[in-house]
Amino acid sequence: MKKLILSLIALITLSTATFAQDFNTIVKDKIFQDYLKELVAEKNLPKDITTIRAYNADGVISNAESENMYKILGYKTNDEYIASLTRQVGRLKTLEGKYRLSTLSVTNMALLLDQGFTEIRVPLTPPGENTTSVDNCARRYNNCVVIVTATAILGHVACIPADVTILGGILCHGAVVAAQYAMLDNCQLDYQDCVAK
Repeated sequence: MKKLILSLIALITLSTATFAQDFNTIVKDKIFQDYLKELVAEKNLPKDITTIRAYNADGVISNAESENMYKILGYKTNDEYIASLTRQVGRLKTLEGKYRLSTLSVTNMALLLDQGFTEIRVPLTPPGENTTSVDNCARRYNNCVVIVTATAILGHVACIPADVTILGGILCHGAVVAAQYAMLDNCQLDYQDCVAK
């Protein structure tokens, strides 16, 4: 029995070390870093949250709604939005092929993102804050953003088989994006409520 327990502890320790090593490899991957940088750039574009919430209400993006996605996400043109989406999906395809991101849980993807944002030196500060705050409200905001982003990335990975150059792919990824930004708005609202207390 003692050997069995020691064997299990050794296996868990080895698995954890391998998992951490894989994270370090992914975090240092330029493709992963470029993905995160463009993700942050898109997050910082001005959004039409009211319309995003309306589009997200039924969980499906219609053809008509897909034609307006670029506007509500803050892009200047639909071509700019599609080019960004195509780049990001291409990066995810490569990362999925190399690291099998689809096998990660939301929790592990969130841990990976947390390390990734630290690696590229992008603090996830609440809007209106100039520095990284360590108070509980800012920590909750950061945790919320990382979990929402992790969920969205796994949603985009699930959409990979749907080609972004055809309507099905645009609708699939568009639904993920609409849900992501509606949830990120909730992170912001929760932060504002927390600070107001």
